[in-house]
Amino acid sequence: MLLARHLTRALDSIHVLAYFDREVLASWKDVGLKGYWMGYFASRAAAMGPVEAAVVEATFPSFDVARIRRAIPDAWSLATPGEILAARDEAVGRALAEAWADVDAAVLADVAARARTFAAGIDVVGARASLPLFAANAARSWPEDSALVIFHAATLAREYRGDRHLALLASTPLNGIAANVLAGATPAYDRDWVRESRGWDDEVWQDAVDSLVDRGWLTPDEQFTTAGRAWRSELETRTDELTSAPVVAFGEDEADALLDDLRPLAAAAIERLPDSAPQKRTAD
Repeated sequence: MLLARHLTRALDSIHVLAYFDREVLASWKDVGLKGYWMGYFASRAAAMGPVEAAVVEATFPSFDVARIRRAIPDAWSLATPGEILAARDEAVGRALAEAWADVDAAVLADVAARARTFAAGIDVVGARASLPLFAANAARSWPEDSALVIFHAATLAREYRGDRHLALLASTPLNGIAANVLAGATPAYDRDWVRESRGWDDEVWQDAVDSLVDRGWLTPDEQFTTAGRAWRSELETRTDELTSAPVVAFGEDEADALLDDLRPLAAAAIERLPDSAPQKRTAD
């Protein structure tokens, strides 16, 4: 089960160029989007089409709705989803061409072919049900460029795990902000970054902390209790279980080999990220 987590993490390190790389940030501005958060929400939601803010709120529940409503639906009056995605993909292609300039083209093509087989196999296990961001991206055509094939596979793997994780959270007592507070208590995350990036103000954040203290999952200084740590660990384990079927379908030995080949590519991608990116601070 941990193999699914590690493979998604390696692919995610490639996918996140879509939110932090300088080429991508410039592409948002070039198509007329205004500010970082409009670029983030519009480019990530664009695969679903020109949806209303309520749809983005439902698929991005860890964010304060006010932050989303400042960006959506206004973004669609500035650029169409197709224009946003085309500009983003072109920018990602340039970024990856620089990051992987020293990688032999034949090697990259081989990794791309196997990454595509893995990601395309997610559909084989009937994964589209109730997984909106994954399904929207899975409906897009595969690119021809090897680097962008890997990026598209990374996008599918990331949104698949993310949608599965959110579906699990929906069956628990936690809302989006409470889940953020628990994430902020995890060593791999920075509490202040989590709160500020999701747009929650101090009062709302503290209310969520208090509710988790009352539940017995956090201490007043936002540290895990034994029960809270166990619950968070169980949530991740259940997510691993739900996302392991594509690895089994692909073959665990093949997935292990793909992970080994992706790790240096992921490391090169992470090198392009600004120091403020969470993956840069938590990279192994």
